[in-house]
Amino acid sequence: MEQLTPLSPPPYAGFIRKHFSRIGFAMLVLYGAPNIVALIFGMIAALLSMFSGSGAFLTEPWVLVLLSTLPIYLIGIPLAYLILRPMPKARVWQNNLSFGNLLALFAICIFLMYAGSLASQLLMSLANLLLPVAAENPLDSVFAIPLVPTFVIVVVLAPIFEELFFRKWLLDRIAQYGTLPAILISGITFGLFHGNLYQIVYATLLGCVFAYVYLTSGKVWPCIVLHALVNFFGGFLGMLLLPLGEAATLAFGAVLLAISAAGLIFFIIKVRKVKELQKASVPRLGKLAFGNVGMILYLVLMGLVILLFLLAPTLTHWLEQFSARLQSLY
Repeated sequence: MEQLTPLSPPPYAGFIRKHFSRIGFAMLVLYGAPNIVALIFGMIAALLSMFSGSGAFLTEPWVLVLLSTLPIYLIGIPLAYLILRPMPKARVWQNNLSFGNLLALFAICIFLMYAGSLASQLLMSLANLLLPVAAENPLDSVFAIPLVPTFVIVVVLAPIFEELFFRKWLLDRIAQYGTLPAILISGITFGLFHGNLYQIVYATLLGCVFAYVYLTSGKVWPCIVLHALVNFFGGFLGMLLLPLGEAATLAFGAVLLAISAAGLIFFIIKVRKVKELQKASVPRLGKLAFGNVGMILYLVLMGLVILLFLLAPTLTHWLEQFSARLQSLY
């Protein structure tokens, strides 16, 4: 039997690895720098509260949420962009996106958001069965802060800055390797960026849709609009309707269910067109894109973040029990 000779890597494999490694390091900075800043602020707040009592307001839940989110958009993303900026860019052709097509894409996003949420809930239910203390949904803390800061963070800042980075700046630098792989890479890195299992599934799916919109339209504003609409209808509006009673909440749920049903139909239609997208232009692109130092470090970091997200409540519970036992001894 004739033995097949393994394909040798393309001559430009080293360049591609370095290209994606730089992207991986940019994402490390995107996630790491804001968290370092938030940690420093947290330590300052603890010290002020401990020695003078003047820093007590810094430990308020809404202040902690702001300190953990604003550095992402004001520090992390600008620094990550500076790393991406010198990299060669592909030319993404601009095409018109009709209002009807935008509405269909919005319906698809609502469908994928709820389908992904169900998948995430199932995943978290299975994970919580194995954990002594269930992991908390991080969105609960975001929607617990006052309405105006919530709106600014969820509906304004997150769509603008995240779409600029994960779609405009990132896709401009990987689109040359194929439309379909660029969509998948953008979606996967965006999903991992959320750092928890409650959001990772639907964030990945929505990231792929936003990437598809950018690469087929050449414009980032539709991605920002869709992202803002999804965040508004998927979380913020429901929070506004809660004080109005059960009837308003049920009516809103029925509307979203109808939109999701329409989104499923549009999704089936759109998926057929995925076959027309450009496949990978480089052999074994996935291995080259993720098999490099920068991307491996990013994957390891986000894996550890997700693991910490799962174990944090359990570790906190154990520490509280240990502290209580120590106090009982003295």
